[in-house]
Amino acid sequence: MVLDPNPKLQIFANSRTYLGPDAIDYARKHGLCTICGVFRTHERKKTRIFRKAAMTPITVTNNKGVTTVYKGHCISATCYQSVDQVRIKLGEIPGRRQSKNSKPASHPSSAVNLLHSPPPSNKRPVHISPQPQFSSRQGSKPSSLAAPTTNQTTTDTHEEMPRSARRFRPEAAVQEPPMPPFIPAEQKNSMQTTAVEKLQSSNSDLNQSHSTIGSNSSWANNSSNDVKESANVAALNGGGIPQLSLSADRASMHPIIAEFREALAAGDYVRFLNALDQKGRNADLVVEGLGLFRMKIAKDQRKRPNGVVLGGSNWMKAMTTPFDTYCKEKEVIVSGLLTMLTLSNLPGNYKGPITKKGGVDVLLKLLDVYSTDAEIIELVCAAFASLTINEKGGLNGKSEKVTKVVRQLAELLCSSDQVGREYSLLPLCNLSNQRKRLVETGRSPWYDVRDCLATAQGTGAIAEVLEFKDIHPAAAEAGLSLLWKLSVPKDEQDKGGSFTLTPEIIKSIVACMKRFNSYGVVLAGSRALANLALRTDFPAEWAGASVESIEHFMIENSSQIDEEMAICFLHAFCNLFANDSTRTPILSNSECLQSSLILFDKFPSSEALVEFGCLAIAHAGVESKETKQLVVNLGGLDLVREAFHEHIVTTDADHSPEVKDAIFCAVASLSGCETGAKHIMESQLLNKLHGALAVEQDDDFRSVLGVAIRNTTNGVATSTQAELRQQPGLFSYLIQNADSEASVVALLEDLNSLGEASFEAYGNGGFDALLSSMGKYRDSAGVQVQGCQALAQVFYYLPFTNLDAPTQLPTGGWAVLYGLPAIETMQYAIRMHRKHTEVQHEGFCALSNFLAPICTLDSYSEEKMVVGQWLEAGLNDILDVMNENAGDVTIQKRGMNVLWSCFCLCSSEILQRWKLGALQRIFDTMTLMKGDDEIFISACDALMGEREDSESLNFMGESIIVHLVESLVSDNVEVASRAVAVLSILLKNVFVASSHAMQVPNFIVTLLSCMSKNQTNCDIQIYVCSALESLMNFEDDSLRAEISRGGGLDAISNSIRLHGTNPKLVDFACRVLSLFVSSVNDAKMVASLRNSLGDTLTAALEAHVDSAGTESAVMDALWSCCSHDDYFKRLLITNGSLGMIVQVMTLHLGSAEVQRSGCSLLWILSSYGSGKDTIGQFGGVAAVINALLAHNESTTVQKEGLTALKNLATASQNKNMIEEAGGEDAVLYALWIHYKHPQVISSAFSALNNIAVDSATKSVKLMNEKTIEICVFAMSRFPMDETVQKNVCFYLKSLSYSPANLEMICQYRDQVIPLLHAASDTFPQSCRDRARSVIGKMKKFGSRKFRR
Repeated sequence: MVLDPNPKLQIFANSRTYLGPDAIDYARKHGLCTICGVFRTHERKKTRIFRKAAMTPITVTNNKGVTTVYKGHCISATCYQSVDQVRIKLGEIPGRRQSKNSKPASHPSSAVNLLHSPPPSNKRPVHISPQPQFSSRQGSKPSSLAAPTTNQTTTDTHEEMPRSARRFRPEAAVQEPPMPPFIPAEQKNSMQTTAVEKLQSSNSDLNQSHSTIGSNSSWANNSSNDVKESANVAALNGGGIPQLSLSADRASMHPIIAEFREALAAGDYVRFLNALDQKGRNADLVVEGLGLFRMKIAKDQRKRPNGVVLGGSNWMKAMTTPFDTYCKEKEVIVSGLLTMLTLSNLPGNYKGPITKKGGVDVLLKLLDVYSTDAEIIELVCAAFASLTINEKGGLNGKSEKVTKVVRQLAELLCSSDQVGREYSLLPLCNLSNQRKRLVETGRSPWYDVRDCLATAQGTGAIAEVLEFKDIHPAAAEAGLSLLWKLSVPKDEQDKGGSFTLTPEIIKSIVACMKRFNSYGVVLAGSRALANLALRTDFPAEWAGASVESIEHFMIENSSQIDEEMAICFLHAFCNLFANDSTRTPILSNSECLQSSLILFDKFPSSEALVEFGCLAIAHAGVESKETKQLVVNLGGLDLVREAFHEHIVTTDADHSPEVKDAIFCAVASLSGCETGAKHIMESQLLNKLHGALAVEQDDDFRSVLGVAIRNTTNGVATSTQAELRQQPGLFSYLIQNADSEASVVALLEDLNSLGEASFEAYGNGGFDALLSSMGKYRDSAGVQVQGCQALAQVFYYLPFTNLDAPTQLPTGGWAVLYGLPAIETMQYAIRMHRKHTEVQHEGFCALSNFLAPICTLDSYSEEKMVVGQWLEAGLNDILDVMNENAGDVTIQKRGMNVLWSCFCLCSSEILQRWKLGALQRIFDTMTLMKGDDEIFISACDALMGEREDSESLNFMGESIIVHLVESLVSDNVEVASRAVAVLSILLKNVFVASSHAMQVPNFIVTLLSCMSKNQTNCDIQIYVCSALESLMNFEDDSLRAEISRGGGLDAISNSIRLHGTNPKLVDFACRVLSLFVSSVNDAKMVASLRNSLGDTLTAALEAHVDSAGTESAVMDALWSCCSHDDYFKRLLITNGSLGMIVQVMTLHLGSAEVQRSGCSLLWILSSYGSGKDTIGQFGGVAAVINALLAHNESTTVQKEGLTALKNLATASQNKNMIEEAGGEDAVLYALWIHYKHPQVISSAFSALNNIAVDSATKSVKLMNEKTIEICVFAMSRFPMDETVQKNVCFYLKSLSYSPANLEMICQYRDQVIPLLHAASDTFPQSCRDRARSVIGKMKKFGSRKFRR
């Protein structure tokens, strides 16, 4: 017996405890036993000078002559049991030490007697001495058992097993529940279930699995059933698992079962397996032991999925011994198979030992011995399935027995009179998936499977088994997968067997697909049908049923069809269409075509699906023209055209030749009917075919394209317009070769009639040809009209990218559209044909469409500046045309749009001489065409382009204001919106506009009526609020009263409530509220604020946390409300809004406006009731101090923040918060930075005073060393500022209550006392008493110090 160092060793030495590896190292260095750590087994003996003495093993004998240490090995109860054990280990006993790989041939677990050794004799059982447990992390070898010895000098000498006979890795003891009690076999038989039931119960969800055969086996997962079996046994024997200690009725328990349980409960598999091997004297003991072992190993291994529970491989010998010893006991065989099946399904390398150490031989023998027992055959096949499901580490081509396994399983499958035939399908299918090659043949196991089954007998057997009524879905899936693989056509070098197709095979495939209707079965069946449909001997009578089996799944389980399944289905359809014997019966039902097109359209980006879909269309089209017509009507040509565009025209990658060939064939096939040819013409596909033909190099592809083009051309009659419709790319050639003005006009008319379909004509130089023709016939009004109409369509539909940059056309071509040549062409047409209104209509429309997208660019965009310079030459022409055609509504409308674009694009220098004339034109048009909504809208849009130029708007008279006010009541929302927008711009930018507006009768009432009438229009609400803000900035309090009487407050409140999510509206509305509420003096009006506003503002505050400007406006409005009515203070303090205010301030710390508004709102709330305490609880103290620190240069933020901090500092619970947040330092920073601002200085000293004084504890904080210097500086700089002087005196008086502070003040007595006298004399009412108090304390402190 070899013992390794104890991983749990503990040694106490040198005032410390050594544990585990540290203890082992200590023992080795000091010559102690590495197992017990008590006895010395080695000592140092110097052999050379200047060399450290090496540890040498010693032998120790006590005074009684008993050897306690033998050659470095400790002999004790916890270590080696006797000297003989050590001598056996050292090989000192002749003939007793075994070699590493040898074992007695007569041993029951030897390889020779694995299946044929007799039952064990009644000799004394092997005793295994207690062994220390160790962890595999220590790197030590696993313990083994000592060899048997005949040197039995005492009655206590133990019989030992050969060292190589058992190489188990013992595991660390785990506190596990003991195994269930022993049950006799006759009682156990009544509770066992068959393996089939277990397998089906543990794999009830197989039909929902989408994995392929070989990757998910249903019979390879029996370990869970094993645990269930053991759990059932436990339940029947007491209702549960007892605790770790043995039960009280141990005396009634079989002692060997008790020993099994003790070993397993301690995790000592070595002891258990030895006990099972030597003491398993009857079948009941073996069955029970194996059951306990299965439950324990499954539990331990699942707890340690990445660890080693049962190491080595010799344990397999103990597993195979019962199969030979009790070969006629079915309970033992079943239990052994369940154990093997459990181990093969557990994580860890258990399959390798099972495969290499006799497990395969046992399974093969059982196939012969129990050929008539269905239960055992099922378990054997399940074990084979588990071993082959993953060839890594299991049964694979590297195993010598794999060929024999394949043959025996194939014989089982093909034996018509043998039970359990269906169970062989799954392991055979798994073996067919393996790739590792046999050493002897250099081929994978698949070739052995094919050689055995690719015969009439083999395929017939599969078909026969598939029709079994009780066949499991997994077996059916495996059988169909085998048929699929066997039906794959062989290459020329393959000399294997040939597949024999019979109607029974197709019948069985179709029956399985319809019976189970599950993903895996239908996928495997469709694969088999796809391969078999290629054969000329495919039975035509089963073609329709084959299609129905696929369509049945498509109807019942459409959601389960993924890309892989769609490809298989479409592949099967494609091959059935290609087969001359099956095409006609299938296409007699149009639903088959429709199903194939549905699959084609399901995953359009899949190349494989596109390939099979197009080939299916091409093969179906061979049947007749009616079939082609049906495909086109069902949308097949649209799918082909989309596939052509995606996989050939637009893709940058190399085209797959198979996909390209399939698409070309489908187009060529469908072009053979008139409907298809016409559809190809109208959908612009013909032009793409011409383009593909021009670049194609492959002769076969060129031939197919030529067929498609000829079929299309011959199928549709042509004319000039039809020719353009068919091939818009010919436009450039046609217009350049036009020989007269009339022919150009006719060609352009035909082109414009195509609408958006004409855009393809502008590629390949077509757009340049259009501009060239307009320049060539510049004097022709007809050419200019049609040309400008074409340009208007181009600029309306095609997007702007960059100036003088190519724009991609919808069909894939490129053309430079937006450039100087286009603008010059349009300007010249407008200039040369002023008297021709139709030219002006189309020219203005084209120019407006050209400029519109450029106006939306960034203000500093270079493109806008360039286009503005291009427009300069034509500005006067635009005004002249509008003035000369003042009565033409169309010219005025489109001209307004052009003027608006010019305002947006041209610089102020360019517009200087032209702008006043343009504005005058706009005003005259509005006056002349009063009542025309479109003119009014266009004019307002143009005016809004000049919103920033107040000088240009200044000359506008009162009449335009009146016109705008009258338009506010229009029922046309667009008119009202434009009117109030222009009005708000004028009120904001033109000083006299507000006085003009107020002179209009009922102006405020009309404005508020527009707001109330259009409550749902957010833009109108924004512009009205903007106008009201401008008015209140210019007018007196009478305006506010008029707004109040007109219901303005309610209108604004409703606007916020309806459009509270629009930050711009809330911003404007809250600013109006702030201005309005700040002037409220009427008590009734103040009370109405509660009903009008209420929770509206708090909801707006919560809705715009991310908008700094909006939050600032909302908090300003809340401040105004709080300043007039305590109701709002109570509302904000009690409804949790304080937390939102603090959150907004924290989120927008970088915004000075938010911090100013937040600090203002906090200081006014802190002055009410329990506000200061509640603010502190919500983190308001830190928010205020952060605002002071983050914006220490902002005077407004400092004033509001210091005021808030002054109020908050009066609450005792806020003192610590202020100190932790650095509140005093923030105030000192404000004093130094804003030393020129007396208001900041005054507020700062007031805050310092409240921070220093704690009224609750009646204590004063120790002042900062620099504070007295600041006090002196402030009093010196602002001697005439009463507030500064008063607050400094107050602060100094508070500080003087502390002796330490008073001492620091006295250090500056020469400066402080004169300043205090001056403040006392200057401001006697506010400073005299405080100044005298400080002076008196300073004098008294000085006299005491002098006396001392």
